[in-house]
Amino acid sequence: MTASLTSSVAATSSVLIPSTCLILTAVPVLGAYVASAWLLLVAVNLVIAGHLDVAVRDVVLSIAAFTLARLIQVRRGSEVREAAPDLSLGHAA
Repeated sequence: MTASLTSSVAATSSVLIPSTCLILTAVPVLGAYVASAWLLLVAVNLVIAGHLDVAVRDVVLSIAAFTLARLIQVRRGSEVREAAPDLSLGHAA
């Protein structure tokens, strides 16, 4: 029974890992949002099962993935700006 479970997990992992990497590298913002939602759903499942310590870890990872997605969006939206002129009240030297 353990051998069939192990082979089933290995088969699932071999399919999920390349597809997840493809999403994260091709469209990083979408991939980060997908990873965030996925981790949050895993955390809900863990809470239902009574594994609160692991659920908290997954919620923190979900928040980190969401933050990464927002950071990517902000960095893409910002442009390199020139330094603001010095508006101090001191005299120019």
